[in-house]
Amino acid sequence: MSSPEHARLAQNAAEILFDEAFSNQANPLDVIADSMTPEEFTVFCKLFSFECQKLMDRQIRIWEQGNF
Repeated sequence: MSSPEHARLAQNAAEILFDEAFSNQANPLDVIADSMTPEEFTVFCKLFSFECQKLMDRQIRIWEQGNF
């Protein structure tokens, strides 16, 4: 599988997870955004994205250790 195919697969998985997480409830990001200034919310989103990336990196390391 090529890198573009991997990227598309990852994007599809992320969209499915996001849709499933928020399909039956209010989007918590809307609630959070309503409690912050636009600048605060921008910083929050950048930090949130960074923390999500760290979690994904950790999970990848765990998977690699178990599969290689």
